[in-house]
Amino acid sequence: MEFISSIDQVLPEIMKLLQALPIAGMPQEPTQPEAIRKVWQAVDETRMYLASARGEDTKLNRPNPKLVALWSDASLAISTIDDDLARRLRMKAEYWSDPMNWTSEQVVKARITIDGVAAESRRLVDDLPASTIPAKLIVSSSIDQSKSHSSQSQPIDILLLCALKDEFDEVLSVRDGIIAPGWRMAPDLSGRIVADAQFATNSGVPISIRATYAGYMGREQTQAVASSIICSSSVKCLAMSGICAGRRGEVALGDVIFGERLWSYDSGKSRVESGHETFEYDMLQYRPSEVWVQQMQAVKFAGTPSWMEERPRLTYECQENWVLKCLLNCIDPKAQADFESQCPNWSKVLEHLTQKKWITEPLTLTDQGKSYIEDLCSRFPTQLPQPANFQIHVAPIATGAAVKVDDQLFPKLSVSMRKVLGVEMEASGLAALAEAHKIPAIIAKGVSDFGDKFKDDRYRKFAARASAEALILLLRNSNHLLPSQHEIPVLAMHATKGPVYSSGGQTLPMDLIELLADNYPDTADARALWERAGGRRRDVENNPRPVDLWQRIWIRCDQGAIVTPFALLQSVLADFPNNKIIQKYIQVHAQ
Repeated sequence: MEFISSIDQVLPEIMKLLQALPIAGMPQEPTQPEAIRKVWQAVDETRMYLASARGEDTKLNRPNPKLVALWSDASLAISTIDDDLARRLRMKAEYWSDPMNWTSEQVVKARITIDGVAAESRRLVDDLPASTIPAKLIVSSSIDQSKSHSSQSQPIDILLLCALKDEFDEVLSVRDGIIAPGWRMAPDLSGRIVADAQFATNSGVPISIRATYAGYMGREQTQAVASSIICSSSVKCLAMSGICAGRRGEVALGDVIFGERLWSYDSGKSRVESGHETFEYDMLQYRPSEVWVQQMQAVKFAGTPSWMEERPRLTYECQENWVLKCLLNCIDPKAQADFESQCPNWSKVLEHLTQKKWITEPLTLTDQGKSYIEDLCSRFPTQLPQPANFQIHVAPIATGAAVKVDDQLFPKLSVSMRKVLGVEMEASGLAALAEAHKIPAIIAKGVSDFGDKFKDDRYRKFAARASAEALILLLRNSNHLLPSQHEIPVLAMHATKGPVYSSGGQTLPMDLIELLADNYPDTADARALWERAGGRRRDVENNPRPVDLWQRIWIRCDQGAIVTPFALLQSVLADFPNNKIIQKYIQVHAQ
């Protein structure tokens, strides 16, 4: 039997055994980048869930096993790096196991708000060596992953958002001006599918475009997706293409509308008096600069692009008029030699004419239908109106939270915005986010219907394609209007200490913004503080993300709002008289 006289004799063997443990299947602790990536995944999935819920309180009060698992996994992974954060992530998992037992005050006090956790993970990333920044999550093998993901963190000229996948697919169909190898698909930091491409410009300097889609319609969803990307990449411009409802008689199906004014038409105060409801609008508008509007007005396609042939040749309305004129002349439409060319959608046309009560069975004009077609023929005696040529309009676009089927919608909206031509569900939210980050928001929407019950789904694909083509052409012609990299304010979430400055002098005091977000996280709290500082409650727009909310409020103060930074800080100081952060900024703005 051999005796061991010194540990040095067996140390080499012990090291070999330890090195062999992972091979034998023993679990290893996650690396710091892997742990941070798990936190990001939990943050992103939770934001997506909250956005998809869209105010459904009953849904938000239910336990969510998927989020419990994600937050538990993130807590376990981060425990070897940051004990305090790991403890809070475990509390986040407990929250989603039974949300009914948590109040918003408890969430804030426990420091487990989404924005707070995201800021913590960003702090951990800032402490990492550049070579160890977490790579993106791996997604479907059908996506090209042959290239390094490192390009995802590089500056982006344009972030182009779509609400739904079919709109995104039309963006990827745009080829005019694209530089080889074209669109490249890859997952971003959170695993979201994005596509990157470069396009030639008039100046000879190419622009980079990253495109993605939210998956759901609505302001909240679009804001959540755009915000998550902006927080991980430097973006010079937010843009959006897709479809909208257009104003009948002012635009044609398939036309494109560039938004030169954007607002939420359902934002304001509803009042019921004596059983009668009235609505007081908050007309908070977002608008691109005058030079951007000039560029919008100058957009024009050279010749007739091949994709223009995808536009349906005849609208349902043109086909209906042809049928009605035949009946007025006591002619059977089906017996005409040009029946198939003049009315290719016979079944749908009959359905519409019956719904409008212009015909009865068998093919017989009603008095209402006869009056309509006689009036039309008197105004167009030689030929009935034909579909209008494709046009690009530059006009106000309204945003609402719900899909509207209301033939009186545009007359109502025109009372407060007489030139409004489009209605959709995302643009004002994206514009608000862009304003907070001091970058332009450029919106192009294709008209797919008129907001009434007589929809024509044949135009949806073309409208999405036309809006994408027009938008990218505008961006290629306007790259000189994009802010240079040094003009973009640094995001507060990208900093860890003290105020952050851009070279233009705009301050984003991260420590102050986080203090305000932690102590006044709800819009109601922010409005109350704003009112105490001398402002009007309605000036503070609803925003479910505390950090974004206070970043935007601070920028507004700094840009000359009725509430000055000093006035706001004095109101905060009344609540926290001994807070050193408040005292520091009071001294700065008292000068």
